[in-house]
Amino acid sequence: MIQGALFKQIAIYFLLPLALAVVHSIVGLVIINQFLHAMHMISTLPYILITAGIVLVIYGIYLIATYFGCRCMSPKYRKKACGPRLRQHRGAPV
Repeated sequence: MIQGALFKQIAIYFLLPLALAVVHSIVGLVIINQFLHAMHMISTLPYILITAGIVLVIYGIYLIATYFGCRCMSPKYRKKACGPRLRQHRGAPV
């Protein structure tokens, strides 16, 4: 129950800035594509999709790493989620 709530909170904190960035990028890319179309240049769609995929993979890895890091802060899951070195380093009781 705590893990689900923790993941939802972290996901909200990650998805809100991502949504703002996506809206900002869409507006900019529409204008750039209109300019390139007027100049008879190549389509940028494949490059946009590849870049968006790479960014989403890195963002997802960072989201999961943050979730597991925050899970170590919960006293209930500290023994399961964190290794013994991390518990000793933080001074937490073993």
